[in-house]
Amino acid sequence: GMSIDSGSECLYCSFAVSGDNATGVRSLGDAKFVASEFRDSSGADDSTTGLLKYSSGTTELATSHFVGLKQAISLADGGLSLHDSTINIGAHTNAVGVLVDAAGDTTRTLSATIDGVSIVGTGNDQDGVLVRADTNQHASASIKNSLLYFEGVPSTPARCEELNLGDGSITIEHTFTLTGSPNNSGCSTSVSNNLASDIYDAADLFVDWSQGDLRLAPDAPVIDEGDPSTLTAGRAVDAFGAQRFVDWPPTGSATIDQGGSEYQNYAPEKPSLTAS
Repeated sequence: GMSIDSGSECLYCSFAVSGDNATGVRSLGDAKFVASEFRDSSGADDSTTGLLKYSSGTTELATSHFVGLKQAISLADGGLSLHDSTINIGAHTNAVGVLVDAAGDTTRTLSATIDGVSIVGTGNDQDGVLVRADTNQHASASIKNSLLYFEGVPSTPARCEELNLGDGSITIEHTFTLTGSPNNSGCSTSVSNNLASDIYDAADLFVDWSQGDLRLAPDAPVIDEGDPSTLTAGRAVDAFGAQRFVDWPPTGSATIDQGGSEYQNYAPEKPSLTAS
C-alpha cells in the first residue's frame, strides 16, 4: 500500500485492498483523511488492513468508510482520532474494526478516540475495538456516541488485554452495544450512560443492513441518545454528510444520535457500502 506523510490531508480518497496481508495505506504522524473509503476489493477471507498507523503523532479520520476489511484500522504507535464514520467488517472470522496494539515489547504509548462511529459485522469471533498492551506499553481506547453491533458468536463490541504487565484501558460512554460491558483481561475499564440490550436486531437499527446501508432506521433506539458535549469545532455532519444537530424527530431540542449516522426526515445520498 501507499504511505501518507505527516501533515498531509487526503480528501475524497479511495483505497481498494486485495490479497492476503495487504494494507491499503500507511499513515505517518498527523495525517488526515476526510470523506474517504477503504474497501476490500476481493471479497475473499484474506487478512486485509485498511489503514495502518505506525508512527508518533495523531492521524484523524472523519466522515469515512471502511468496508469488508478483516482489520479496518490498526494503530501501532501514537494516536488515532476516528469520528463520524462507519466500519463494516462483513462476514470475516477473527476480524477487528479498530486494533490498538503495538506488538512485541517496544516501549510505546497508543491512544485511540472513537466518537460517533458505527462498527458492525456478521461473522464469528469479531471484535469492534480490541486493545492490547504488552510489556512497557500503554494502550487505551475511548469510545463515545457510537454503535457497536455484531451478529456472530462469540463476538465482542470492545475488548482489552494486558500482557506481561502492560498498561491497557478502555472507556465506553453514550454508546449502544448488544452485550454491555467490554470483555477485559486485567485492563482498567469505565462504562457509563450506555444502551446495552440484546432485544434489538439489525432491522431495528439500520435502513437496510443486508445492503450495507448503515443509516439509522426511523425507530432506532439510539436516536437522540448521544452526548453533544463531545463534538469539537468543525464536526457538523455525520458519516453520510447529513447535519448532526437536527431536531428530528421533533422534541423541541436538537441533539445527536449514537453511531455514524444521524437520523432525520430526509435521505441523504449514500455510498455503496455493502461488505461481502
